[in-house]
Amino acid sequence: MTMNQPIAPNEQAGSGADHGQVQVTFVYENTGDEKRFKVQRSATLNEIWQEAYKELGEQQKPDDQLESAAGISLMGYLSQQVTELRKSEIIASYNFQIRAKTGGA
Repeated sequence: MTMNQPIAPNEQAGSGADHGQVQVTFVYENTGDEKRFKVQRSATLNEIWQEAYKELGEQQKPDDQLESAAGISLMGYLSQQVTELRKSEIIASYNFQIRAKTGGA
């Protein structure tokens, strides 16, 4: 990161104990619950998505979709490392949302 580039709100400069980690934020749209936690920089998007369910105390449902904070689907990127998605600008920050299909009659 150069001096010209600001640190995104949820991207903290690595120092000390969290050098190999990034902080991520997940919002579960059905409940509005939000959790922040640290993950390894080498973690894939799918790995942190699964951790988010644990942190949120929720069970994954078949129709759940992972999105960026801007509402862009990330389902095609689940096998990629979260930091690579950030470097390639597929995601603008480490903020995510889980959108679940709402019930219908």
